[in-house]
Amino acid sequence: LGLPVLLVADARGLARSAAALVKGFVEFDPDVHIAGVVLNRVGSERHARLLKEAVEQGAGVEVLGCVRRGGGWEMPGRHLGLVPAWEAAGARETIKAIASQVRDELNLDRLMELAHCARELPEQAPEIFPDGARDYTKKNTVIAVARDDAFCFYYQDNLDLLEAQGARIVEFSPLKDRGLPEGTGAVWLGGGYPELHARALAANGAMLEALRAAAARNMPIFAECGGYMYLAEAIVDSEGACYPMAGILPGTAVMGSRLAALGYCTARLRDAGFFGPAGTELGGHVFHWCRMEGAGNSAALESDGTLLGAVRNQVLGSWLHVHFASNPLAAAHFVEAGGMFFSVQKKTWKQT
Repeated sequence: LGLPVLLVADARGLARSAAALVKGFVEFDPDVHIAGVVLNRVGSERHARLLKEAVEQGAGVEVLGCVRRGGGWEMPGRHLGLVPAWEAAGARETIKAIASQVRDELNLDRLMELAHCARELPEQAPEIFPDGARDYTKKNTVIAVARDDAFCFYYQDNLDLLEAQGARIVEFSPLKDRGLPEGTGAVWLGGGYPELHARALAANGAMLEALRAAAARNMPIFAECGGYMYLAEAIVDSEGACYPMAGILPGTAVMGSRLAALGYCTARLRDAGFFGPAGTELGGHVFHWCRMEGAGNSAALESDGTLLGAVRNQVLGSWLHVHFASNPLAAAHFVEAGGMFFSVQKKTWKQT
């Protein structure tokens, strides 16, 4: 994009070597314009002066601020990153404290000046959203999206695009609800922390049975990462406790002691499914500590020879967190599959 970059450098324990660190970033890629530096976790006013002088003279980059450490606030984290804001006690107060410190210790006026030096953005790709909703059933297709403390990782873009393609998103809780929303045509079980809530998920037998029944009727069900774990036969948590899950997909999800996979990737459908024909490409990311044992060779998605999940009839579980901007037609196919399922079920209900 050719935008000016603000580099944030961890300065704890550094003196003049901070200049070497910043200079390394400046010279590493000449196409990246580092317009300024913020030095983080600075120890004192004297430390700040020393760092500022070293970086500006030794690396030739303007220092826009030095953020002190020891403010007493840190964003709490866990194995997949930050603790979600609704779980973190005092999150709102912490964010206010951070904002106050940034306001006091950064030259925000100069930061805005540098931002206004950005060149015009290049021509963008066509819009991923259709001009009008594609309504396959003459009324919106209900896609039930799991949303609670166990399932909370979603790209909002994906949900917006599904709605633009004619879906009506209805949220439900695998932790608390006893069944799927009325009129559900497809289900999306997103990522999250099922391993931290495995006992409660296993105890909600009504929801597990509702999902089994939906799968038996060939309802389209997409389960990514945490959702994939939930549809497996069991989850073994980090303490070694084993909890039975839906058993819709083969394998046991076993939590590891370190990261199992992290990065962006493009995967391909091995066979035709509700995201499109065989060979359909889906972009996204993988990020998990868990491994699936005993899943066999039933994966629907493949990336550079690596199998990313499992499939059974109209149920697809995968480690891939899909981003539909990589292939908007996949969203349209998913909505269409949900609409077709509901239409068939509606005819069956009328006949019976």
